Amino acid sequence: MKRIPLVIVMCALLGALSPLAAQEDLAKGFAQPPNAAKPRVYWWWLMSLVSKEGITKDLEELHAKGGGGVMIFDCAGVGVPMPHAPAFMSPGWRENFKHALREADRLGLEVSVNMCSGWDAGGPWITPAHASKHFQQSTWNVTGPRRISGKLPKPVGDVPSYREVAVGVGTRPRGSLSDEQLQYRDVAVQAVPRKPEAPQVLISASSAQPAHPADNAADGVASSFWVSDGYKPGDAPTREKPEWIRLDFSEPFTARTLRVAPNGELGPREIELQVSGGTDSYRTIQSFQLAQRSASELTFPETSARSFRILITAAYGTENVQVREVKLGDMGPAGNPISPVLALKSGRESFSGFGENGPVRGMVEAPLADPEPLGDRLVVAPERIVDLTAKLGPDGQLDWDAPPGEWTIVRTGFGCNNDQIMCASPGAAGPSVDFLSVAATDFHFKNTAEILLQDAGPLAGKTLKYFHDDSWEAGLPNWTDSFLDDFKKYRGYDARPYLPVLTGAIVGSVEMTDRFLYDFRKTIGDCLADNHYGRLAELAHARGVKIHCEAGGPCYPRVPPLDALKTLGRTDIPMGEFWQSAHWQEKGQNIAGKQTASAAHIYGKTFAAAEAFTKMGPHYEESFDELKPTADKAFCEGTNRFFLCSWTPAGRRMASPASNSLPAPISTATSPGGRRQGRSFPISPVASISFSRGCLPLMSVTTMATTHPTRLRSNTLIRPWGPATITTCATRKCC
Repeated sequence: MKRIPLVIVMCALLGALSPLAAQEDLAKGFAQPPNAAKPRVYWWWLMSLVSKEGITKDLEELHAKGGGGVMIFDCAGVGVPMPHAPAFMSPGWRENFKHALREADRLGLEVSVNMCSGWDAGGPWITPAHASKHFQQSTWNVTGPRRISGKLPKPVGDVPSYREVAVGVGTRPRGSLSDEQLQYRDVAVQAVPRKPEAPQVLISASSAQPAHPADNAADGVASSFWVSDGYKPGDAPTREKPEWIRLDFSEPFTARTLRVAPNGELGPREIELQVSGGTDSYRTIQSFQLAQRSASELTFPETSARSFRILITAAYGTENVQVREVKLGDMGPAGNPISPVLALKSGRESFSGFGENGPVRGMVEAPLADPEPLGDRLVVAPERIVDLTAKLGPDGQLDWDAPPGEWTIVRTGFGCNNDQIMCASPGAAGPSVDFLSVAATDFHFKNTAEILLQDAGPLAGKTLKYFHDDSWEAGLPNWTDSFLDDFKKYRGYDARPYLPVLTGAIVGSVEMTDRFLYDFRKTIGDCLADNHYGRLAELAHARGVKIHCEAGGPCYPRVPPLDALKTLGRTDIPMGEFWQSAHWQEKGQNIAGKQTASAAHIYGKTFAAAEAFTKMGPHYEESFDELKPTADKAFCEGTNRFFLCSWTPAGRRMASPASNSLPAPISTATSPGGRRQGRSFPISPVASISFSRGCLPLMSVTTMATTHPTRLRSNTLIRPWGPATITTCATRKCC
């Protein structure tokens, strides 16, 4: 009889036993998951209102419920008056931070820190040199041959309407920047040939808000409008303090009709149409009463003049006056209006939100939409553009002998865009950092992370593991000091000859112009990925820590031209978010789910993380069986690490959870002896969500069974932690 080698017998026995061993390991992993498999929490330090006693209790409860770590996230409280506390990054705040690190280390919990109060990145330490920037342009139409001598119009930055949008839990500051805050710098002055046209009109106004300059009232674009400089009741124009819009023509212009369209219900109520004989003095032709909600078609005795002025002596609004359109006779659009499509393609504006019909899709998804038709626009060869930069004085004075023909002088520069961080606690508000600049990222890191790493001492890299940037709720930065150098590095050619394209000029051909606009947006995305997220990772790694950032969105209220996979790939843990409500979904999928998981696959990351279960109120209405399908979807999309939103601190024994919470379907905020539905419950009771044990009174309990996270490979799907089961606390004895 043949003898079977002993080694084969042993292998067979081990093979028979391995499924059993694997099942035992799996069961053990479910019952006692390793720390790497446990969820983390957004630990909101609302209004910086924490205490050492509360910190200790919070972390002990989190540890007892099976949590793996916290992300310290300082932020403003919302909706409820709250006492003041040590400001973010102040000595008192840092003492609380050091105590939290020591306690987390004692309990074996991992700590991450958001690098500002609120979001996204910035604070009071950000100087204008390191603040978020955008390009700014002005145009001046001239006719040669003649000597051109005068000050060029000051460029105006395109500050989109998101400046006035309520963003999440706050609003962005309004108002113009001072010259010192703006820090405008010229980049180039160029003369571009143009077609002979009807008499040119230059529009100006007594005042204007940055997002709504005077040109908007006569640019022929239906969606734009002018707003006077008023922000509080009593700032609207009066007879004693009027506002005006002025129309200056290149040659005498004859008209007998005037159309004035208000913006909504905030337009002019009483106006006077005036003309000037070439001096600064004006005489009134006729006075008018205007309708509140509709355009007014007005007639007056036929008049010829080079300068007309619409004097506004009363308005329907109390803060300012808003005009969508003024049109005198058959005049054409004022200046060189920027079309909505060009605003998108040049990074000035963004479509507001997501959706399968978003207008940006034709620019980024195959099949690509055709460029705008040429129409009657003039195609300008790059070599015909005259560089006048050397002829510009420091005060904006230009002296140039213009050759024969029609010319548009384009002045391009850049300055700060007044973007501010959102929802910062008292004393921590300030400008957003310049996301496209290595120097600005270094400066921001030095004033936040570097200080916190010094405070952490030996716990840096041991307990303090990560720094964080949250989801993109900044503006639309589209320039930085080094942008032209970065453009040449990434794209391989000089952008200067093509800068007039940003005003609507066609340079070379329609196709060449469209390719430049694509390269322009692509460079913004590359700078964001490398100069901010990539640089942030380099700085962190050099000090033994890492980063996780919601670097690919969701983005609100506007979407920058970023390469989401690239920005996410620059982080150590790509991170997105999903909501308990229907926010940020498309066709039933979380928009940041598979995107984050794909970045993890492509760049070889172990984890794909998410801000989990966020919701914009009302609070305390979801049970755990309602959260489970949301979690299942996120797991199936590839997320394998949850940062639960939210876990709010015990603070200083606040009276109720509602006084210390942020958008979430549930909240862990309470105080010792706090009450809900007439029953007392311990601190941070809902920490049991997605944890290995614990439950919430009067609610069913979801237990997310977890396994070891699987290292991602480019040819495999991300495995979720494991199957999720739901149980109910029938006896409620544990409560």
